[in-house]
Amino acid sequence: MDSTDNAKKWFGAVDFTVFAIFLSLSTFIGVFFAFRDRKNNTTANYYFAGRKSNPIIVGLSMCVTYMSSFSLVGIPAEVYLVGTSHILIAVGITFAALTAIVYLIPTYHRLQLHSIFEYLELRFNVATRRVCSIIACITMVFYMGLNVYLPALTVSAVAPISLVWSIVLTAVICTFYTALGGMKAVIWTDVIQSVVMLIGAISLFFRGLMAVGGFAALNSALSRGERHTVTRPDFDITSRASPLTKYIGGWLRFTYFIGFTQPMVQRFQSCSSVAQARCSMFVYLPPTLLMVSLAIGNGAMMYAFFEGCDPVKSGLLKSIDQGIPYIILEVLHDLPGLAGLFVAAIFSASLSTVSSNINSLSIVVVEDFVAFKWPQITDRTKLLVGKFIVAAIGLILLIVAYAYSLLKVTVVRLFLSLMGAMNGPMLGIFLLGFFIPWTNAAGALTGGLFSLVVVVWMTFGNLFLLNVPSRVVLPPRSINACVIDNSTMIDSFNDTEVYTIATNDNLTIFTTPEPVTVEYTFDQMMYSISFNNYIALATSMTIIVGLIVSFATGRTHPSQLDPKLFIPIVDSKLLPYKVRKFFRFGVPELKETEANNNSEMDNFLPNLG
Repeated sequence: MDSTDNAKKWFGAVDFTVFAIFLSLSTFIGVFFAFRDRKNNTTANYYFAGRKSNPIIVGLSMCVTYMSSFSLVGIPAEVYLVGTSHILIAVGITFAALTAIVYLIPTYHRLQLHSIFEYLELRFNVATRRVCSIIACITMVFYMGLNVYLPALTVSAVAPISLVWSIVLTAVICTFYTALGGMKAVIWTDVIQSVVMLIGAISLFFRGLMAVGGFAALNSALSRGERHTVTRPDFDITSRASPLTKYIGGWLRFTYFIGFTQPMVQRFQSCSSVAQARCSMFVYLPPTLLMVSLAIGNGAMMYAFFEGCDPVKSGLLKSIDQGIPYIILEVLHDLPGLAGLFVAAIFSASLSTVSSNINSLSIVVVEDFVAFKWPQITDRTKLLVGKFIVAAIGLILLIVAYAYSLLKVTVVRLFLSLMGAMNGPMLGIFLLGFFIPWTNAAGALTGGLFSLVVVVWMTFGNLFLLNVPSRVVLPPRSINACVIDNSTMIDSFNDTEVYTIATNDNLTIFTTPEPVTVEYTFDQMMYSISFNNYIALATSMTIIVGLIVSFATGRTHPSQLDPKLFIPIVDSKLLPYKVRKFFRFGVPELKETEANNNSEMDNFLPNLG
């Protein structure tokens, strides 16, 4: 590819029309539900859609809650860099969904929580609830800011709109329809957005596949580029491409996202029964796995498209995260409207994620802070405060998204680093509470805070202080096949990759060096651990330290634990009573009426628990 011979392409008129229609539709849905439910202004209706949502609609909504623009833009960029090992995340998602179906959904319906953090107060104490609420709020703001930045980056790449105004457009539209329509607007907009996302991702994959010469050519390109990393025997904890770390990290990350976050718990409880909520999870899985597969396919196609002429090293793009927006205009420009549809898909992914999280963050702030401070507050006042908080969050997201635009790291690296550091401790605390009855409040809180400090330090060091080459070299990236002017070369070689440069007239070739032996200091060794491992490290540290502190300070006696707050790993009625009693570890049995709520699968499926 000759990088000097690429005129800047923009959206055509039809693309702008398709994109504008989608944005208008999202806005209309918020106005519609605000008008239709104007006489039903209750928090139950605003935050939980009246607890009567259709499980199919809820399942599709859950699919796009965490299948954000990160999936459509960030994952392809990561696959371009490290290869096909990312496919193992799909296996992790499946196990995470089954964990929620078997263990968590019955518990949430039994407890009927408004905020997921209410559980931590019931199981431990108020301090644990408040600290975890604060950590979760900060995490959600970082996560939403990233999902405002990504579609803005895409729009600025395909339309003559600056990145700053793209960020403003994304944040304003999303905040507007969330504040007006509440959870019903979020869920129904999610459904429309899920359809747009699927159509856009499928269209790009097949058009891109045609552009690179079909499946055989794609497979050959991946082989030449050493991108078939899913079978790579790589067990190094510093490796970004290790299949094992991709699987474990994906499993734990989605276990937290699906089972222990406010947006998903709200959706479980927007269904009328355990059976309906479980049904929504079975609806959730197929489109989610399809979206992940398409994202990985588009990443593979992206490598084949740029093979031999890396767009960043050649100076064609500033960031590899711009690869998919660039390809959109290259392969869809001759089909009016399709480029607009795919950018609408990227916008859809972000709008669904951000709106869900704004709505959920609003209820966390209202229930865990406002209502806690003023317990006599009326339901109507709660609703008004919640809508004001939604608007305030939208303003904060503008600032956070702009801050992301100033950083020079890939979206996947930034996302997985931050989420691992913040979500790992939270996952560990919830696992200690639900599954390990000896844990006390001191142990849970100490374990969580200890792992948070350690992994945040590792994250900061990995992003800003790491100054030694990686022990495990990523698959090569070259510009052997493109002729460029040396003046277009960029100076920033990030992502811990080291390149040697050989210049011959106007042909510059980057070659990836062989692994080198480096004397690691302790801090550099810790910084070099792959961000894919952060969530596993944080979760493990939380559980280990939490148990040590619990036993050192006076463990909780299982016989004194409320059985509604405990989930035995094995509790099937098909097993002998002695076996089930053993796995309760001394926690009393649930009363018969409460236990029946766990297996509410009438007319749907046999008991899974």
